[in-house]
Amino acid sequence: MVAHCSVDTLYFSQDGELLNGVLGALRTCRDAAEKAGAPVESPWLFEEFPVMLRHHGWFSYGYWLSCEAFDFMVTGQETLPAVFVQIRQAYLYEMADAMAAYRKVSSWLAAWFFQDVTRTVVSRLDLCADVLGWSDADLDPRRFTTRAEEWHVRGKGGETTGMEWGVRGSPVFVRLYNKVLEAAVHRKTWMELLWLPLGWDPGEKEQVLDRDGVPKRQKDGSIKTRWKRKPERVMRLEFELRGEFLDRFAKEGQEYLAMKGPVDVLKNAGHIWEYLTGYWVDDSNGMQRFTGWHVLREPSDSANKSRWPPPAWWAEMAANGLRQARLDPIVRRQQDLIDAEALLHQAAGCIARRAAIFGDTTLVEAAQDFAREWTRLLEEKGTTFAQVVQAKVLESGVRRRPLEKPAGSSAGKTEADKSEGGTQHV
Repeated sequence: MVAHCSVDTLYFSQDGELLNGVLGALRTCRDAAEKAGAPVESPWLFEEFPVMLRHHGWFSYGYWLSCEAFDFMVTGQETLPAVFVQIRQAYLYEMADAMAAYRKVSSWLAAWFFQDVTRTVVSRLDLCADVLGWSDADLDPRRFTTRAEEWHVRGKGGETTGMEWGVRGSPVFVRLYNKVLEAAVHRKTWMELLWLPLGWDPGEKEQVLDRDGVPKRQKDGSIKTRWKRKPERVMRLEFELRGEFLDRFAKEGQEYLAMKGPVDVLKNAGHIWEYLTGYWVDDSNGMQRFTGWHVLREPSDSANKSRWPPPAWWAEMAANGLRQARLDPIVRRQQDLIDAEALLHQAAGCIARRAAIFGDTTLVEAAQDFAREWTRLLEEKGTTFAQVVQAKVLESGVRRRPLEKPAGSSAGKTEADKSEGGTQHV
């Protein structure tokens, strides 16, 4: 079952004349950031959220700015595009419309940074599909036909976890991997919201018991668990496309793209997806064959693998085109709660370690001792807890409103802001 076929990544650059005063404001902010050794608040807002300027640049770009929707880099060098933009993955899924996301970001940049935009080009476009129920047989790399010259298989514990075709950074790079494992490692478990409505099985854990039936414990005292039923596998097929490919994309001799403008690229994203994953054509003998840049095929009697048909679900996935996945705008808040849970485990380990050193025997005693000593430490540094928290707010650049704390495992919800524009402030 194909959960979605979506635009997963969009990088683009904009060139033109910057507004007077922009570079001066950036220099002032960067001086403050370098002095603080951490990101600082810039004079700009995007959808009522402050844009943060980091204390270091990005490659040849001297200024690196971030907000909840995108990262962008600015330079005054004439040899580079004035602005380079990376729209955040979560924002693309929340908007559920890559074109709308691009237009919001581009319009905001044009309003607050440019006197005139002369050129906008896409430097990278990622298209992907999440597939539930991908069989072990379909993970045989010999069943793929591809225009990539080399491929690699990845595995763990005797199980194939993914494959790669081509070289990272080449015009087309293809990846197939278990998204469930990747989301857990990178704490992107909000991706599960795309699969649960389709009946995805998140699995079940159970306690590990000793011979007497007593739960075993980890070194930190927590109960040891293991998978009673592993999460259902979700394989992600992902095409990473660079500007060289977008420059010369063609389908059966008919030019769809000879450009890299974001509007044209996104309008034709469905054609690009079909070109990559395949489509039916009539050959010289009047027979139909399925052709594409990268295709999974069902073995047949033909000695020519390119004449093997694709599985029915693959052909349907290719023909249906892109269907941008939609996530509730709360996803960024849910990611915050995931991060907060990870920080809780880190803090719990530190407090327990300190309690062991000083002989605290109860949680209340350990917590009170920790709070008392932290207060003393803050007083010695001439600061307060509120000031430290505010510094962390600025450093992360994403915490603007209080989060509803989770009750059990349920994430809190806040109303999503849908403001179209940005507002300058001092």
